[in-house]
Amino acid sequence: MNAAFLWLKTTSNILLIVSTKDQIFNSSPEQPLPFLYPAHTVRIEAGSRLRRILGKPEVWVNGKHRQAVKDSAPRLVVTARARDRVIEAVEHSDKHYVIGVRWHPEGTWRDDAYSKKLFRYFLRAAGELS
Repeated sequence: MNAAFLWLKTTSNILLIVSTKDQIFNSSPEQPLPFLYPAHTVRIEAGSRLRRILGKPEVWVNGKHRQAVKDSAPRLVVTARARDRVIEAVEHSDKHYVIGVRWHPEGTWRDDAYSKKLFRYFLRAAGELS
């Protein structure tokens, strides 16, 4: 599995999943992408935790994927998509601190305000629940 995980506090189900494969993100095989978009925008669903965290309906992200999630797994709600409708983020319907993104905020957190916001959210959550 090609995945990077940030576990902040496992006993409280605080999890940020970064750019993971279909074993976690979805229940169906990945679909090939017609073209590789290293930097692109994602549209974030209104009312989602990700939208509240980032504070905008659309943000630029860095992603280098040759495949995409076709369908989200049970209890994961799709919360962001690229312009071509590829799934870019999911949230767990029952676990408030479980969010998965298909881009790489771990590579841009020093310079990108939205990557910083995402990591700060999880760090604050870990502090609140400890």
